[in-house]
Amino acid sequence: MSKNLNRVDLIGRIANDIEIKYSASGTAVVNATIVTNYKYKDEESAEFHRCTFFSKLAEIVSQYCKKGDQVYASGRLQTRKWQDKEGNDRYSTEVICNEMILLQSKRGPNEQPRDYVEPDGNSKPQSDNNTAGGDSFFDSEIPFKSVDWRAS
Repeated sequence: MSKNLNRVDLIGRIANDIEIKYSASGTAVVNATIVTNYKYKDEESAEFHRCTFFSKLAEIVSQYCKKGDQVYASGRLQTRKWQDKEGNDRYSTEVICNEMILLQSKRGPNEQPRDYVEPDGNSKPQSDNNTAGGDSFFDSEIPFKSVDWRAS
């Protein structure tokens, strides 16, 4: 049996300011550019990847990520066809992401992370780092380890 695979895994830095938008149906959408570097011998180049996040994952990306953060993003390639102002056909290929992990934040040492979003979508308010038991979710600088939200 023949199988197909359309999967993209990226580790890179967010190159633009994150802005959340909403579709006409109310679905959250974030478009981000992730930059990856390639080095061969003494030559280095950068590749810019258009990435789109939807629904709850888009909300999480807009809340926790900012320009300069290092992220892991996984998804599939999708090519869209559109027409420019002159009526010419144009094509755009992007990564439709369904998973994201914040690897390294450019957050300042005194800057607190924003409220955490639980997997059920409820917001968890910030708490002290000195909670009993030491299992505070703020024990780490990164407010979550992995997010795997499938776009609906």
